[in-house]
Amino acid sequence: MRKRKRERLLAQVRARLDRFNADRNPATILDAAAVDEAHALLDLVPDPAADLEAAYVAGWLHWSRYLVLETGHDQEDLAAALTWFAPLYESRPDVIPEEVRAYFEENRPRPHDDLQALASEAVRLLQSGDDEALNTAIDLLRRVVGATPPGHSGRAMYPFSLSLALQTRFRRSGRLADLDEAVAAGRNAVAATRPDDPRRAIVLSGLGQVLQDLFGVTGDQADLDETVTALREAVAAVPSGQPDRHVYLSSLGGALRARFERTGHQADLDEAVTALRDAAAAAPVGPPDRAVVLSELGLALQARIKRTSHQADIDEAVAAFRAAAAGTSPDDPHRAARLANLGLALQARFEGAGDEADLDEAVTVLRDSAAAAQPDDPRRAARLSGVVSALWARYERAGGRADIDEAIATARDAATLAPPGDPRRAGRLSNLSGAWQARFERTGEVADLDEAVTAARDAAAAAPAGHPDRATVLSTLALALQARFGHAGDEADLDEAVTTARDAAAAAPVGHPERAAVLSNLGGAWQARFGHTGAQADLDEAVAALRDAAAATSPGDPSRAMVLSNLSRALLARFKSTGGEADLDKALAVGRDAAALAPPRHPSRAEVLSTLRAIPA
Repeated sequence: MRKRKRERLLAQVRARLDRFNADRNPATILDAAAVDEAHALLDLVPDPAADLEAAYVAGWLHWSRYLVLETGHDQEDLAAALTWFAPLYESRPDVIPEEVRAYFEENRPRPHDDLQALASEAVRLLQSGDDEALNTAIDLLRRVVGATPPGHSGRAMYPFSLSLALQTRFRRSGRLADLDEAVAAGRNAVAATRPDDPRRAIVLSGLGQVLQDLFGVTGDQADLDETVTALREAVAAVPSGQPDRHVYLSSLGGALRARFERTGHQADLDEAVTALRDAAAAAPVGPPDRAVVLSELGLALQARIKRTSHQADIDEAVAAFRAAAAGTSPDDPHRAARLANLGLALQARFEGAGDEADLDEAVTVLRDSAAAAQPDDPRRAARLSGVVSALWARYERAGGRADIDEAIATARDAATLAPPGDPRRAGRLSNLSGAWQARFERTGEVADLDEAVTAARDAAAAAPAGHPDRATVLSTLALALQARFGHAGDEADLDEAVTTARDAAAAAPVGHPERAAVLSNLGGAWQARFGHTGAQADLDEAVAALRDAAAATSPGDPSRAMVLSNLSRALLARFKSTGGEADLDKALAVGRDAAALAPPRHPSRAEVLSTLRAIPA
């Protein structure tokens, strides 16, 4: 019976590997049944050396999973693959991956070596997924590391395995002591690895991943710096042309992007883009990990676009996200996120260049992203909000009633996924308010405007002081109140709009990503009140707010043309009020700058040119 069970399991795992090699669908080897089959085979064959056929099948299953899994979630399968392949290296090295043969070159498994036997037993326990087995494995590896004499071939790999095991337990339990010990073991492994050791890259990469986990807990810049250093050295230790070089380059690119987000140093972002470009070029076409690399490249380019707005980066980001989405199978759990990345990049390119084909594709792709998100996906509301944003943009461009109706319905669905107490509720309700406002501006239906104010008030209530969305939410409420004043003429709405817009600006200090938009809306509220009361102080406040908005807008920001146009309009109004020639001259100069930033097909070109034409030359 035991023999029949072994044959059945071998056939099942072989069939699974054949399917994966044929269609490269990661789900084939990542689903729960694959893990169950591997564990069942392990129970039947506790010693890989005693059953080389089982060792071959199990080794390739774990190796395939290691290649497919994202960095940071692949180490248990790597350790398992090395354990199963070890006896095959002695008898049939030609049937195991080239990279694995390199790892074994200076660490040949020795059946009678007690330390090797203990280490192999520890790795076997790690594969079980059981917490108690993990604890036992860590104890065994601690004994092995403590007993390994200088010069022993396992001097580097034993602490490497201990580091991975401790990292696994930290991720399950959150025990910081495990993470600290994992870092120490990883450093010891690196110190024991010679510069010419073919295993040096994987040891350095393991240390880098553990350090990145530590940085995530402590926020200590030194940990992130050491992460980058370790991953740079790992890349340097991998020869050009080695099949898995793209994995190391991708890890380095991700760490550099994380450091850029922490420090803002442009050099890190540029190096991240270069590393990820090299990773994408080195990644083989077809395997799912190529989509991971392309996604990382797109994200790094997006971060750089916010600084430079170079069209070449925008086009490259769209191309990278498009290729990542195309390389992701329909049942891949990352499909929704990759489609969302593509849709948002297309919308950003439309906002800069005005090509309606980009916006139409963005709507389609973002709808597909929302459809691909599972009902229990915590990011489902974000996917729906992406659809709302694109539909809203297309409605403002083309005025199609169906688009804004769908945007409102979708924004409602997104809001229901963020119940009271959810920190994302404020942003979802604010989006809903904006959609109601947009429909009112075209249809004049008062009920829509009242809905906009109600949703915005609910959003403001859900964003107390310190909430990351407070500035944007308050600014949306100010816009809704200002619009209702314009329709009904209730001065209380206008006064509240000014007060709320001021509070929004106070919540967006220098460096806040929405500071320019919030200040621009504040300037509009002051100017509206000047139009109602004629108070010069209100107009002066409008000019001051709009100047600050212009100062807060980067040269390549697609919204800069409209911000400058609003300032030009306020300066012209003050000239008409006071007759100050300096205001007229400045209005003309700023208006021309705005027009220069709104080339043909720019979404705001018509409005910008209209403002410029109204200025006496």
